[in-house]
Amino acid sequence: MVGAVLPAVAPAGRLYSGPEFYPLWEEAQKLDVPVSTHGGLSMPSLGLDMVNNFTIGHTLEHPFAQIRQFTALMFEGVFELFPNFKFGCIECGVGWVPYMMDRMDEEQERKGHYSPRCKLKPSEYVKKGNIFFAVEVEESGPAARRAGGERERADLGIRLSARARSARLQPRHSEPDQSQRCRAMSSSAKSSGTTRCVFIRA
Repeated sequence: MVGAVLPAVAPAGRLYSGPEFYPLWEEAQKLDVPVSTHGGLSMPSLGLDMVNNFTIGHTLEHPFAQIRQFTALMFEGVFELFPNFKFGCIECGVGWVPYMMDRMDEEQERKGHYSPRCKLKPSEYVKKGNIFFAVEVEESGPAARRAGGERERADLGIRLSARARSARLQPRHSEPDQSQRCRAMSSSAKSSGTTRCVFIRA
């Protein structure tokens, strides 16, 4: 799949929800290609300046930087303005997703007047099918296990395209030869210890 990846920590700590990024989202929507965030430099924009241990910095930076961008895009109405825009959070786990869906819904209910461009419950945008999350195969958090059941996936609006235990990739709309290539890639990645499991929004 053709797409783009942006650093989750932009220069000067800028958020991708700003209007200067609208042309990018509009073009991505027009071309029907996803844009994802990934880790980036954690200083000076994430408040980790005083951390002098790489493990601490990496533990906090990788998910928090993406949650920060995702929340800004949500409440500033980017998913409302560009309803067919496909967005992803890459390699920062999936355990935080149900928590943030609940928390954002509550904030929208109580303080939605601060975010007038966010017309729906945040969880409804997530369940529309254009927002996806990538999870490490080894992730064993409660939400990752929760997403393993059919009923729970339906509740979250999640379509499981690969099971963590088998790490087999099954494209959503694939021709047989594409599926075979994906399985071959998965097998190769598994042998090298770099296998990934992807949860795709239904």
